[in-house]
Amino acid sequence: MATASGLRIGDADREAAAEALREHYADGRLTLEEFQHRLELVFAAKTDHDLAAIDRKSTRLNSSHIT
Repeated sequence: MATASGLRIGDADREAAAEALREHYADGRLTLEEFQHRLELVFAAKTDHDLAAIDRKSTRLNSSHIT
């Protein structure tokens, strides 16, 4: 994700973030509880700052599960 600027986001942005979370969950990187919590945060997000915070957590998931 590009540097967050504080701009409001739309449904397409939320859906893209939700899809990334679904992939993490499907790959076993998130528990059901973690997935549900982050999904709630994604759909409550109003700005790209909100999504960037969730994305940073997901990025750490990617790097910690490399085999």
